[in-house]
Amino acid sequence: ARQLITTGVLSWTTGEVVEGYSNLLWVLRASLELQAGLDPDRMSKLWSLGCGMGVLWLFHRQLPNNLQGNLLLFLIALWPSLDRWSWLGMESMLYCLLLCIGWLRLIQGYKQQALFLLFLAAQTRLEGNLHLLVAMGLVGRSSLPILMVTVLFHLLRTRWYDAFWPT
Repeated sequence: ARQLITTGVLSWTTGEVVEGYSNLLWVLRASLELQAGLDPDRMSKLWSLGCGMGVLWLFHRQLPNNLQGNLLLFLIALWPSLDRWSWLGMESMLYCLLLCIGWLRLIQGYKQQALFLLFLAAQTRLEGNLHLLVAMGLVGRSSLPILMVTVLFHLLRTRWYDAFWPT
């Protein structure tokens, strides 16, 4: 994020053309925070915690309000990975939240919203592309706009960094 603010280039160091980030959305968010004079490390932890709480809220809204639903929500809240990743300040909880909402919207029949959220998840973590491809297969032809944006983004990224996979 600091490189983007100071040089205008997404790279690890000045002059070296490598993909110096693991998560485009997280870097763009941190860049905006740096420009606003905020501490991106502290904000990352707040964002991560907020996304973890969002995952719990989403399950709370979807699970039945009975003994089984409440027990399942309690077990999700006690899940060690949710606890650990919610406090570390990494993009994992954003990715989890985008996947949960994306798949929920697809199940509810909101195909374009689902594809957009899963596209964002794919920009958050590379394995999100697998979720996006599966969802596009389920949606069919109406997923063509998202497919074109995804391919265009990947082609531009590949052209800029001269590598098919992230470096």
